[in-house]
Amino acid sequence: MKNIIEDIAKRCLIESGDNTDIGLIKGKTGLCLFYFLYSKYSNNAVLEDLAEELLYEVTEGISNETPIWFGDGLAGIGWAVLYLYQHHYIDGDVNIILNCCDRLITQRDVRRIGNTSLEKGLRGIAAYVAARFELGLEHPMLDEQYINELLARCKEMGVNNYDLSMEALWKYMNQVECAAFWKAGICPMIEKQHEEKSFVSDR
Repeated sequence: MKNIIEDIAKRCLIESGDNTDIGLIKGKTGLCLFYFLYSKYSNNAVLEDLAEELLYEVTEGISNETPIWFGDGLAGIGWAVLYLYQHHYIDGDVNIILNCCDRLITQRDVRRIGNTSLEKGLRGIAAYVAARFELGLEHPMLDEQYINELLARCKEMGVNNYDLSMEALWKYMNQVECAAFWKAGICPMIEKQHEEKSFVSDR
């Protein structure tokens, strides 16, 4: 597995400069996540610096035109930032970027979202918001009215699973078309970490 991930890392390094997508599934947010995980996996500080540069490029790339969705837009970017902060890959005031994501996401009337998918629909928005609340950071843009409307729409559309732990996302990524750094990079590393945690907990 190590050699495969090394090959993916080298290929991603070459291709990352031409990637204008800032999203999670196929863009710079996913690459950022990959390099943060791989820097820890390989104990490589240079890759950590690269991941931080990519995160900066993502934050600078957010605009009013950025999609709100999980796969290619704000919900996925916000979720990745939450994951990195929760697992101590990054520190500082992450609410600067999260509040920006929240502000743009809440401009869309959630009551009119008809797609229920994770990538381009209600499930992805709900998963991000659930992760936002779970971490316990301030979220002034996600007010009571928005949350009530989101919950009501989820109930109406039959969306009742907001779980988006890294393990759950890893399973999802193995079922959909996504960038190579997910299936051959992030997913195996997450699987290995999950196995190691299970091994330790069983002892």
